[in-house]
Amino acid sequence: FELEKFVIDQLRALGKDDGLVSESVVRAQERLRAQAEAMATAQDTARDLLEQRRVELRGLSEATGERNGTAAHAGGLREEIRRLDAEVRKLDARIKSVNSRVLDEDELSGAIESFDPLWEHLTTVERERMVQLLVRQVEYDAVTESISVTFHDGTFTDLEESDQ
Repeated sequence: FELEKFVIDQLRALGKDDGLVSESVVRAQERLRAQAEAMATAQDTARDLLEQRRVELRGLSEATGERNGTAAHAGGLREEIRRLDAEVRKLDARIKSVNSRVLDEDELSGAIESFDPLWEHLTTVERERMVQLLVRQVEYDAVTESISVTFHDGTFTDLEESDQ
């Protein structure tokens, strides 16, 4: 029980470190923006290819010459156009979703300040899941009688407290 209390106290302490909160927000925003940028690049590529296929299909429709294989080729182009169009729409939705997740430092600070009321309303299973999402590892050193808590994603530095 003391180990659990120590870990929870370390989670509380994170919210009291303004520099850490600020750094976490900046890192999270950078990651989200990088994801959105990569998706936007993929979307631009898909749009370019989509336009190329539409131009190619129009060219086939306007062609009055040889028709051998033209219908099959046009069918393939239509299918690729449908696939690319769906991909562009899917990427657009994902970009909007990622952009909506960009954090505001005040919002994060408010959420962290609400830790205790939130924690009190969570079930045991929800508390366990929350800790699993945040904490990568807890180590106890019997020689030094110290506990180290390591958080996921390198977002937070290792925290240590002796004589626990």
